[in-house]
Amino acid sequence: MIGFALGMLGAIAGIWWRIETRIEKAKEEALKVAREVRTETSTGIQAAHAQARLAVDMLAEHKIHAAETYVTRDSVREMKDEIMGAVRDMKAGVDHLNERLDRVIEGPTKRVTPRG
Repeated sequence: MIGFALGMLGAIAGIWWRIETRIEKAKEEALKVAREVRTETSTGIQAAHAQARLAVDMLAEHKIHAAETYVTRDSVREMKDEIMGAVRDMKAGVDHLNERLDRVIEGPTKRVTPRG
């Protein structure tokens, strides 16, 4: 009976040892995969940071280009005011031209000379 009990305890201990070994192997594999994922993630994060820095630099260059190339609102207003002033002056000149043409068409005014 003691032999049977020792045999059962040995079998249980063997099974337990085998389960512990598999748990340790699974834990080691999980840690290995976690390290690989962390390395890949770190590389991906570094690449994303590099792309973000590049995008920021390109945006800054575009802002400078736009500021140098395109017109501002104030300059458009100034230009519009100048054009509208020129149009007003032209309109006044045309109005004055109409008066002059009317005088030419009516003919010279006849002067009455007093007879004496």
